[in-house]
Amino acid sequence: MHAPLLARMLFWRATLPLVKRFIAAERLARLLATHPRAGRTQDLSTAVRIARRLWRSADGPCLERSLALYHELGRLGAHPELVLGLGQDENGIVGHAWIEVDRRPLLSSDDLERFPAVVRFDSRGLRTGAL
Repeated sequence: MHAPLLARMLFWRATLPLVKRFIAAERLARLLATHPRAGRTQDLSTAVRIARRLWRSADGPCLERSLALYHELGRLGAHPELVLGLGQDENGIVGHAWIEVDRRPLLSSDDLERFPAVVRFDSRGLRTGAL
């Protein structure tokens, strides 16, 4: 049953909008990094589907969605990377966050070429630098 996973994702959906205002992304990555639990990879697609539903808007809070998915995918046995990028639009510099597993982006419909990666955090929450 996926009820515990759904409950945790709902918790992140409710708390991350506030938490991200007081804690820097680098520290949040360290706090939300988890040690993978073996044998749970079958729930990865479920976590992605739940995140897609909870954060439906393409203009929605990409950092919140990415942090929640980063934490949950780590718990489920994946080795996610949290990626932060910067780009430019008509209003100036804009940021974007997304998750990659095996260097493949998840849940990002944006044209990621517009947002060159500035920093990556590995599955342990350690900064791996700019690309």
